[in-house]
Amino acid sequence: MRFLIALLMAALAAGASAQGAPNANLAPDALGGDGLVVIALNFTNQVKPGSPATKLGIFVAAKNPEMDVNGRPVRAHYSFTESVNGSRVLVVRRLQAGAYSISTLAGAVRLPVLGVHPLDFNVDAKFEVKPGQVTYLGYLDLVNVPITDMPNQQQSGAPVPLMDGQLSGMASGTMDIKLYDRYAVDVAEMKRAYPAFADTSVVKAVLPAIVSKRPVRSRMEHTLVPLSAD
Repeated sequence: MRFLIALLMAALAAGASAQGAPNANLAPDALGGDGLVVIALNFTNQVKPGSPATKLGIFVAAKNPEMDVNGRPVRAHYSFTESVNGSRVLVVRRLQAGAYSISTLAGAVRLPVLGVHPLDFNVDAKFEVKPGQVTYLGYLDLVNVPITDMPNQQQSGAPVPLMDGQLSGMASGTMDIKLYDRYAVDVAEMKRAYPAFADTSVVKAVLPAIVSKRPVRSRMEHTLVPLSAD
């Protein structure tokens, strides 16, 4: 099941654009009741340095999704990924006001020969989007490191296809996550990319922490990843 989900994630990550993406002409006064979130991610593959990320981003779950007339959620999950520039991405996305959680660190890792393998790491990081507000969530430094305790550590990606999982290092690695506040650098980059927001105040609301999920005896336990100092 996880393999099928991971394949879907890889397909989404490999897409040309993600739903909810603002365009370069978006103006602050056009947000209306929506908000804008800004988060930076960097990925290093220590297990297989020859397999860098080609796409990197986050999957987001709405805590209280909008419901249709039949009581079904109109939209509960969002996929936000970007093409990697070097080893990092800056994700800037428009969302309806409300409470959310980053549920997955997602992306695609290049294979040594052809193709990509999904990066798929489950987390929980809560944040809030406020109407008309641009919110900075922080900088995530992700390092794929060797698994030392296979039954008790979450793999960085799906273990199958077996060959792809091993060649990419996703099946034999786990994610070491550090959370930083690099507001000045990341917000400056965001304003260069979206000049309409050059004079807009960006609220610093760095994720309080990231909860990294790990399988323990067929259940999931959680490890807190606090804010790190530079």
